[in-house]
Amino acid sequence: MVCRYQKIKKNIPLEIFLEDRICYNDYVAISSINRMTSGGIFMLWTRSELKGRAKFLLKQNYWYSVLAALIYTFLLGNGFTYSYNALKNKNSEVETSIQGFHPILMLGIAATVAVVVVISFIVYLAIAYFLWNPMTVGCCKFFKNGRDGRQDVKDIFRMVRDCNKTIRMTMFLKTIYLALWSLLFIIPGVIKGYEYAMVPYLLLDHPEMSRQEIFAESKRMMMGNKWDAFVLDLSFIGWHLLGACTFGILTFLYVNPYQYYTEAELYHVLRDRM
Repeated sequence: MVCRYQKIKKNIPLEIFLEDRICYNDYVAISSINRMTSGGIFMLWTRSELKGRAKFLLKQNYWYSVLAALIYTFLLGNGFTYSYNALKNKNSEVETSIQGFHPILMLGIAATVAVVVVISFIVYLAIAYFLWNPMTVGCCKFFKNGRDGRQDVKDIFRMVRDCNKTIRMTMFLKTIYLALWSLLFIIPGVIKGYEYAMVPYLLLDHPEMSRQEIFAESKRMMMGNKWDAFVLDLSFIGWHLLGACTFGILTFLYVNPYQYYTEAELYHVLRDRM
């Protein structure tokens, strides 16, 4: 059998990869020469490789991808950021208003504010457990399935109904772990964020795994790849700055879905090549 990848090529169309897995494996072996750093360390993937395939996938299902990215960005991200900022501003207003009050009265108001904050945090965790985290997994499912052409925006909402206790609890613990690490120091929180980055994808592919196994496998997959994944995210800064110049229009219509597909492709290559 003559392999069509006898010469190293860049940005091979994804449908060719899926059409001929034998030659794709040959392509991976041949192109490994391009993944050697100056120190002779073998790299499992390159940024141009992932981003090239992400662009291809985005073109194949553009409008649904934009819609999924909008849901991911607004419902799962901005809504909670807005709620947090609103609560923070409200607390600042209360702190300002109690200045000059009697100490006992100030203590009572402070205790009331503390109770409100605790209740708000509990409500936030409940929403994250039942809605936010399942929808996050649903979004990951949409972009992960781009390779197979089995994408459905309804999966994002369907996951809220269909996801099991393992998915909910694992994602819930991921949220708690990252919050606790971030409270200690920013950098350890960022490192742990990349270490747990593959958790939602692993939950989709390995429902038989326990929570401990999911976290351990994500850690194993990201071992030696955290810095490269960080640089991969940094490579989108220029796009986001350009999106800011268009008042976010470019970000929502192109950059966000482009980046989400790239993240899903990172999972695929780490899963297939480790």
